[in-house]
Formats: sequence, C-alpha cells, structure tokens
Amino acid sequence: MRTTIIALVCLLHFHSLSAQVIKGEITDTNRQPVAYANIVALQPGDSAFVQGTVSDESGLFRLEIPGKNTYIIKVSCIGYQTEYRNSNEGIGTFMLKEDMQILSEVEIKGKMPVFQLKGDRFVTQVAGSLLSKAGSANDVLERIPGVEGK
Repeated sequence: MRTTIIALVCLLHFHSLSAQVIKGEITDTNRQPVAYANIVALQPGDSAFVQGTVSDESGLFRLEIPGKNTYIIKVSCIGYQTEYRNSNEGIGTFMLKEDMQILSEVEIKGKMPVFQLKGDRFVTQVAGSLLSKAGSANDVLERIPGVEGK
C-alpha cells in the first residue's frame, strides 16, 4: 500500500513536469493592453477545448497546457478580430485588430401593452390584437387574465 502511494506521488510529480506553460501579452493596434480577453487552447484535429484563461488588466496571460503536444491558441475579445496561432510558434504578443461595424440605419419597434391598469379599472385594447379574432364579447372576456367570461 505504501509503495503504491509513493508511486502515485511520483507519477503526479512527473505529470506536472510534462505540462507546458504558455505566456504572452495581448495588445491592440495602438499597443494598449487588452484586458479580459479569452485565451483558449484547442486540439488541432477537432478544435476540442483543452484549457483556457483570461488576460489580466495589463494584457498579460499565463496558460498551462498538459503534455508537450502542439495546440491551437485562440485569442478573442469583444470588439476585436479573433486571432489563432500554433503553440509551438513563439506566442509573444498578440496584436488584436479592431472589429467594428458601422450601421447605416437603426429601426426601433415597440408595442403598446395590451393590458393597462387605470385607477380601479383594468383596460384592454381589443382592436388590432389577438383578442379581436377571439369571436364574441364573451369569448374575449374568457381570454383576459383575471376575468371570467360569465
């Protein structure tokens, strides 16, 4: 039993030695740090997630990846284009390019609430709503919340 525990401790120690550490920096095109960018290691064959981290306020990150395999390093952040590199290349600094889209037109649509509470009355608009297709007045009353159609 004791030799098994010693063997497991040795294996865990050697397993931690087989991990690779990837360090780098993330900046924008003006060389300003990009904070809270997502850094993910992916399997090259199927892009399966292996390990991930987030850059700190100064744009620096540290990612521990199991084994000495080659992985795809994906860096993404809202407002910037996603960038990919192989882990066996020198990671160094990722310089992210801005990814903005200018809208030519914005249309905002809204609907008035169908039901309103005015003083001690419950008011609903039947014309132009789904209630207008309900049938008779009693059918409409049956479909209004909190009202019985009797």
